[in-house]
Amino acid sequence: MIDDLARELARPIPRRRALRLMAGALLAAGVRPAAVSAASCGALGCNGKCCSATDWRIPGLQGVCCDQDEVCCGGGRWDRDPDHTYGWCCPAGSACGEEIETCKAVCKAPSYECGTECCNEHAACCPAGFDEDLVCCADDEECLRMIKPGMVGIMADSPTVCCPEERVVTALTVSRICCPPGSVRQPGGGLSTAGGLCCTEAKVCGPTCCDSTPSFPKLCVDGKRCEFAFLLVDEKKVAYRDGAVRVPVQLLSAGARATISVVAAGGGGKAAAAAKPETLGSARLRGARPGYKRVRVKLTRRGRKLLRRRGQLKVLIVVTVRDGSERASTETPVTLRRD
Repeated sequence: MIDDLARELARPIPRRRALRLMAGALLAAGVRPAAVSAASCGALGCNGKCCSATDWRIPGLQGVCCDQDEVCCGGGRWDRDPDHTYGWCCPAGSACGEEIETCKAVCKAPSYECGTECCNEHAACCPAGFDEDLVCCADDEECLRMIKPGMVGIMADSPTVCCPEERVVTALTVSRICCPPGSVRQPGGGLSTAGGLCCTEAKVCGPTCCDSTPSFPKLCVDGKRCEFAFLLVDEKKVAYRDGAVRVPVQLLSAGARATISVVAAGGGGKAAAAAKPETLGSARLRGARPGYKRVRVKLTRRGRKLLRRRGQLKVLIVVTVRDGSERASTETPVTLRRD
């Protein structure tokens, strides 16, 4: 018996199986603590139910003792021991998995089975990751191929992932793909001037601006924000006087057409993020010659009231340009002070 036990323990077996072997050896030697009878069964007895005993004479093959409320699984075979079948236990309410010592969920309609999980009817079952294990995506996610970090498109080894809506690339008409973690799709949905489909998650500009396009090229200012390459806002000289905001701009090309708006900046929090931006005034700039200009934006009554009451007001100077059906904008944060 000792030789059999030594041979069994010499194999690469799970810890749980090794414990059963040693328990069987103790029982065969006449040592019979109460807790041992719950580890193996067969000729050694079982307080619960005995599952899949293959050979009553060998401690490691005497089956497994499951609790009465557990699911009894049998017929599993290890690659190292194809001549014998083994049993295992699964928690109450689950089902036996396809492989030995695995369990899976029992799905009730309208949910459906996805690997070892149950997906709700609106969720995608996705072979996610490089191992392609089946997982349930969230309701607002799609199962898509992902661009690997540092790449500009899908490669042969690109993994499939559950992709949140903000990372789904919508510019391609053939198929939808996913940006890597830490990034989002281009704000305009298309290609940037650098040829990329994705942008940093915080939309912080680097050598090129995330949403810089051939129609609306942008420059990175102070490593913090993007402005149009042909129209720069001098935020340090924006001033409020006589009910209007004077916005200094530098025009670098002729014929620029833009709308300059003063928009209330959010105060933070979920409610502010969900609220619609409030425009406090706007003015148009048309066909001006290159050079330094001051655009006068008259504030609405509410804008004047807010500034008068607070003494200062955080706003965004939003510059919007159009070219046919295309539209783009930039935002420059400034603080207005009451005159």
